[in-house]
Amino acid sequence: MSVNLDLNEALNSAIKIYNDKKITIHQEGKEFPYITIKDDPSGNIKYCAVCFGYEGKLVPLYNDICVICAKRRH
Repeated sequence: MSVNLDLNEALNSAIKIYNDKKITIHQEGKEFPYITIKDDPSGNIKYCAVCFGYEGKLVPLYNDICVICAKRRH
């Protein structure tokens, strides 16, 4: 069983979310950039702004670190 991933669809979805003003991008000082979602039902979760920008993915940060970005650096 294979999964088809349409990167254009993911990017268009990310752009639509951003344009609808549902997210806010934050970067305070030299901290890792993150986004928050307006009216997030699960609380004030921080998501990786880098993964969202590159791939349209909402990856939650753990201890203010993105596990995907951390793996890419090594």
